Amino acid sequence: MAIAPLPAPGFVSKDDVKEAERVKLNEEIKKIGVWWNTNHPDGPTFLFTDLGFDGPMDFWKMSIAERAQWLDDGLHLTPKAYDKMGDFIANALLPHLKK
Repeated sequence: MAIAPLPAPGFVSKDDVKEAERVKLNEEIKKIGVWWNTNHPDGPTFLFTDLGFDGPMDFWKMSIAERAQWLDDGLHLTPKAYDKMGDFIANALLPHLKK
């Protein structure tokens, strides 16, 4: 679980207060996950990942051309982006699935 970044041109910049709020919210969600996992060692496990910092959606490090592969209209993800996001989430989840 995480709140994804929204640095599409004209929306939110890395220095915007909204981005700071997103980061703070993600930190709080992560703390809840740590608390949950500590207090529920037998599961289910709470997993957290920030698709921007931990994953493939760090839009601020991308060139405009790279961003266009993710955001075809500057806001909504492209089909290829959804595939990449799904692969990242699946790879994060698979090691934690009980057999």
